[in-house]
Amino acid sequence: MVIKNILFCFSLVIILFSCNSEEDDILGLELIDEDEFVIEKHTYNTLFNEDNSYFTVNNFREENIYSSGFLNLLGTYNDSSFGQSDASFYMQILLPNENIVFNASESDPNIKLELSIPYYGFYGDLTQTLTLKVYEVTESLSSLDEANKLITESFDFDNLLLETQINLGEISNEVQWDDSIVSPRLILDLSESDLGSKILNATETNLSNDENFIEYLNGLYLKVDSSNDGAVLYFDTNSQECFLRMNYINNNNESETPVEFPIGSTHNYFTHQYENTELLDLIVSNEPSSLIYLQSMGGMAAELDLSFLQNENFKDWVIGNAILNIPVHQDEQFDIFPPPTELRLSEYTDSLNVENDELSTAAYNSETEEYNFNLTSYIQGIITEDQNPKLYLGINGINSERLLISNTDLGMNLEIHRIK
Repeated sequence: MVIKNILFCFSLVIILFSCNSEEDDILGLELIDEDEFVIEKHTYNTLFNEDNSYFTVNNFREENIYSSGFLNLLGTYNDSSFGQSDASFYMQILLPNENIVFNASESDPNIKLELSIPYYGFYGDLTQTLTLKVYEVTESLSSLDEANKLITESFDFDNLLLETQINLGEISNEVQWDDSIVSPRLILDLSESDLGSKILNATETNLSNDENFIEYLNGLYLKVDSSNDGAVLYFDTNSQECFLRMNYINNNNESETPVEFPIGSTHNYFTHQYENTELLDLIVSNEPSSLIYLQSMGGMAAELDLSFLQNENFKDWVIGNAILNIPVHQDEQFDIFPPPTELRLSEYTDSLNVENDELSTAAYNSETEEYNFNLTSYIQGIITEDQNPKLYLGINGINSERLLISNTDLGMNLEIHRIK
């Protein structure tokens, strides 16, 4: 009878969990009659104990990370814990409309060509100045329309169109553009390049549709020179404010109405270099460490193995609440590289087989300086051997974030409330 009561109570708790996830830990425990049941709290970490009741955490280098997303990343920085990170991106230029006709002056069109890219945020140190370069892509980007590309894939480029210094701190402010004040963005003046002339010299066939145009003008590639100090900037290339604007003088010697070329498909290219870091030794040795390293965009992720819960000692356990607590380790660059907004957990087989569906996400709690995953039903599933005991832990989204987690007795832990 007691077992039936326990199972009924557990089922009711799970139902309430699905109705109001924000109050799981409160409602689940309040349902228990303390005169009839006992709630035991157990805490497990990565340290071995006499009951073999511990879990393992191992870092691995992420693979097969897609570049898709509404943000494009541009920048560089050298992190003492994670080494060199460099972000650049490619973009297609589309036609404002099909069969467009330019009526430019043949003698002196006086072309003004500017690229507008709306600013979305940053990660790193905005007090620095970086060298930005814009190139013309010499390889077709049409494959970007067909399938997701990995962030490690690059395309050929040549013909330097622009080299300029960008003050990172100024990008986050409203800017003066001609006679208007516009929202924060990067405005790149390509007027001195030959790109404007190439567009005006396009044939009727080249200008008949987007497909022909992107084969004529493959696109642009934006990158910065690698630097020890700096930041990675986020740009919203899906915004209507992202375009290539061209002004020119027509055959009547008058200023033509500005032509705005929208941006098509884009592709993030992100590289990590771990030379001269402790992380490189960890990657090579693949041995446990006192720190867990998480890094986005094909950087580092972690495997959590909770197989200990399938031990005979746990087979009759009924779980009232289970929380995975991940406290942040603050290194000397914590102020420059703050904790990610969100972490995610997924089922994990190996580095090539991380399930796409997220098991759970957890936002950073700035007051407690940790992340807290509610895994109540999943932990119960591991105990009954219905769930995969291995989990992937990584950083969520298209960004340049990183995180250090302590892997000691004061670090990551699994808190389980058992109903008896």
